[in-house]
Amino acid sequence: MIGRMRILCIAALMLSVGLAVPARAKAPSRAERVARAMSRAHLTPRTARVLQVTGPRVLLGEIVDASRPESDAIPAYRVWSYDARRDAAQVVLARAAWAAWAGSDLLAVEDGALKLHAHGVTRTLLARAAPDFAVDPSGRWIAAVVRRPELSLDTDLVLIPEQGGPARPIAAFAGSSESRPLFTPDDRAVIFVSGRGGLASLWRAPIEGGPARQLTNVGLRAQGGRLPKGFVPPPPDVAAMHWEGAHTLVYTAAGRAVRVDAGGAR
Repeated sequence: MIGRMRILCIAALMLSVGLAVPARAKAPSRAERVARAMSRAHLTPRTARVLQVTGPRVLLGEIVDASRPESDAIPAYRVWSYDARRDAAQVVLARAAWAAWAGSDLLAVEDGALKLHAHGVTRTLLARAAPDFAVDPSGRWIAAVVRRPELSLDTDLVLIPEQGGPARPIAAFAGSSESRPLFTPDDRAVIFVSGRGGLASLWRAPIEGGPARQLTNVGLRAQGGRLPKGFVPPPPDVAAMHWEGAHTLVYTAAGRAVRVDAGGAR
């Protein structure tokens, strides 16, 4: 009997201790992190854009001069970095067309070139770069958009090592522009926007090489300058896209929510 009472007392003590332990705080959502970043930088969605959200860090682009946009109507940004762990925001670049973190390094398109800021040193990774690039989840590769020298409105998608090196084309098509790259969660392919089919649509290109596959607007054609029925609008920019699970790409475009199955070959 004494042994049983002792066991019951110990169990009651463990239960009381367990109840006294506060529940683990829920990690802030993406929207909460963005809202806190805007607040700390004294910005609003009207004056800034979200360039990247990676874990506790948020990159914001504050429009430098909205009345005098850059070439191709791309504004210049003053880039802010917010760290949720310190709950503080600071300016990290005075002027850039696009920016993203790659590990602890900062990548940015500045003066028409993709540059790497690391350990107090700035290196140019790609000349004639358009303000569109993405870093793969492992941090090894950058999918960047490069302008063709003979016609700047035509662009190709290239793959370059994160620390610099020769660029390897992964999506090139004469007479069209490739833009808004995004790596798949498994690092096996890049999703991008191309007008090669006559309509701006999403495509998927394998990193290891091979033909690109159209994901949206397959078989559709413009009709007398009007968009055909069933047209799926492309994402407005890289930051608008995010993954739900391993295959579903989600974004908002033209005032509607879009969900695309961007999985591998079927």
